[in-house]
Amino acid sequence: MTDKYKERRFDTYGYEKIDKEVLESIEYEYPEKNTIVEYITNEFSSVCPWTGLPDNAKLTIRYIPSKKLVELKSLKYYLTSYRNVGILQEHAIN
Repeated sequence: MTDKYKERRFDTYGYEKIDKEVLESIEYEYPEKNTIVEYITNEFSSVCPWTGLPDNAKLTIRYIPSKKLVELKSLKYYLTSYRNVGILQEHAIN
């Protein structure tokens, strides 16, 4: 059997397309509480750096804020900026 997909590849973007600048924070009104903020999504995606094929992941972000919260809309834009970036899932989580 021949590997007819050996030379097939989709274009990918480099790490510079990850938009860190879009992240924003907002004041947290209850800094004295130890509230756990949790954001879960099944929509995180990037692409394989070698083939360009999509990699999808479930992502859970959990933290206890002190003075600031991550603004949710900006977080979604940030995560979406990974969509066409060629990055291994193991590297994306770091």
